[in-house]
Amino acid sequence: MKQLNKLFAIVVLLSLLICIYPLSAPTRIAKAVGDEGGWLEFYDGKTWKRVELNFFIRIEDERHEEGLIIADWIEKYWKIKVNRFEYDRSVCIPVVYGTDPLAYQWDLYTAGWVSMTEWPYPGDDLMWYYWLCPFLGYPYGAVNSSVFDIGYRLYTGAYANRTEYDALCTQLCRYGIWEGYRVFTAECWEYFAVNKERVNNIAYGRISGLWNPWPLRTANTTDGIMRVAEYSAMGSLFMSAWNPVLGFVCVYSEVMWRYLHDYGLMTDPEAGYYIPFRVTYSLKTGNVSVPTDAIIYNHTLHKWVTVSSGQYALVNITVNYKFSNWHHGIPMDISDVIATIGFYWEWAYQDEGEDVNYFYHPDIDYYYADIFQLIKGIRIINDTAMEIYGDYLSTIDDRLTASFYVWWPVIPWEVRTTMEYCVIYGGPSTGKTYGWSEEYATYGRDEWIDMINPLHNRDFEEVITKIDTNRPLGWFRSNYTVLDGTPYAAYTPTDAECHDRWSAL
Repeated sequence: MKQLNKLFAIVVLLSLLICIYPLSAPTRIAKAVGDEGGWLEFYDGKTWKRVELNFFIRIEDERHEEGLIIADWIEKYWKIKVNRFEYDRSVCIPVVYGTDPLAYQWDLYTAGWVSMTEWPYPGDDLMWYYWLCPFLGYPYGAVNSSVFDIGYRLYTGAYANRTEYDALCTQLCRYGIWEGYRVFTAECWEYFAVNKERVNNIAYGRISGLWNPWPLRTANTTDGIMRVAEYSAMGSLFMSAWNPVLGFVCVYSEVMWRYLHDYGLMTDPEAGYYIPFRVTYSLKTGNVSVPTDAIIYNHTLHKWVTVSSGQYALVNITVNYKFSNWHHGIPMDISDVIATIGFYWEWAYQDEGEDVNYFYHPDIDYYYADIFQLIKGIRIINDTAMEIYGDYLSTIDDRLTASFYVWWPVIPWEVRTTMEYCVIYGGPSTGKTYGWSEEYATYGRDEWIDMINPLHNRDFEEVITKIDTNRPLGWFRSNYTVLDGTPYAAYTPTDAECHDRWSAL
């Protein structure tokens, strides 16, 4: 124990020396450690051993050079040996974010964070940076109790107003820096080359530049044609599958995907506050009675049901949708919204007989299960409007409250149903098995399902024909669109409407 205390004292001394005497620190550290050019060692009770750090260094971008330089500095100034593990995201992320810290596979990692949109609420980022809590998906590890308490209050919304929220953010940032959970070493500014002779009217983000979803939506060119090039440091353009369920987890695919679908609400490029885009809404708060003709999706019964009487909610929001046509010409309608909600409600909970990639997925559980616990009921008002009751209420901004309840469908329900069929039953043409997420192999599947993979498209085409021809129950008319037995049965798609959708794919 004395040796460990001595080691800790030396580490503290090294830190102070570098901060107070940046120029003379190398000489002073060499004297503190011992022989010039030697390595820092510790005594394990039997022998003296060299102190070593396992440094996972990403190779796809500037973090590679950054990591190598920092490793050199640690060895030069601290006299600590650094083992350099130079890998891409596919190796680093599972180890850093998915393994037990006590397994001691890594000590340092060149994490990177990019601002792809404006966002005026720093608590979300600060929780990721400094609140290393299993609630966010991190493995269990040591977390300072003060840091945990502050992060937990931000996570659960335990603050009365914006002033208290800002104070918690300031404290978490301060304590996180003190604890050194993450040390920010470099700020990388991205440059976007735009032909000013051809392109104008770009609504660039004040922080994100051309990363956010606005620029290509607002831009004009002299001839109505815009050519956009995207560079990938990996040598291949996409590092994740194109599926909106649990895909689009790399920057390269996401930055394209956001232009191929719309949003109900979008954050404005100047300040980052939510503004209406494809929906408008009216919001009421208070102790609101939930009407008995409201419905919820029952994941145990696998169908939409009416709510029980005597329920109350904190929020009542009416959402009006501005529908248009899907890319293949089929009009959007309220069934696309209902199917989206029902799908995630089903897959977020593991019921009897269900397993990973069989009507349940732990990642969907992680993202959505807590959300659905706060939704108390849904009423369909007409073809383009619905009313939602719930218990989520932001105490800092009504726009945040509204964003929680706005669901916007990003693909037609029959496209997601096609992928769902392949995940459940496998590909009828290739014989491949499919999973929703990047961990598909962990769950014993052959492929991460991908809308633009030619191999997967062979299975999709056969499934589409099979469903349209044989009309299997729960698939031809997606189970999540069926509202029979509720006051909204008339909004269930007809056979003709379903056939039109399938035949148009």
